[in-house]
Amino acid sequence: MMGLSFIKAIVARVLFGVHSFLCIWFVTKVDCYNEYYWILAGGLILLLFEGLVILVKRKGEEFRWICPSVFIYLCCTVPSLWLLQLQQYNIAQGICNATLFTSGDELDDTSLGEFG
Repeated sequence: MMGLSFIKAIVARVLFGVHSFLCIWFVTKVDCYNEYYWILAGGLILLLFEGLVILVKRKGEEFRWICPSVFIYLCCTVPSLWLLQLQQYNIAQGICNATLFTSGDELDDTSLGEFG
């Protein structure tokens, strides 16, 4: 049974880490490659440390009433999603120039389709 708890602990933290990394990467890509958003990835170091504590000290057993990995995951992901929402709001309000990733094409009303 100890092997199954190890696998579950590793899989959960890998999924949290990959999704958080992708959210942070997407924010930096959308906002003109602003490197300051990589500061949000500092939580991934905490996630790694927490995973090591669970695997080494607690032998794969999670805490009973608290789940630090979910808290760290939310601390990395929610600000990223909030920044993406702000970017969409600014595009909708016409506050910022919208470019589509690397194509350099301006985003206009015709490219939004039925949503514009």
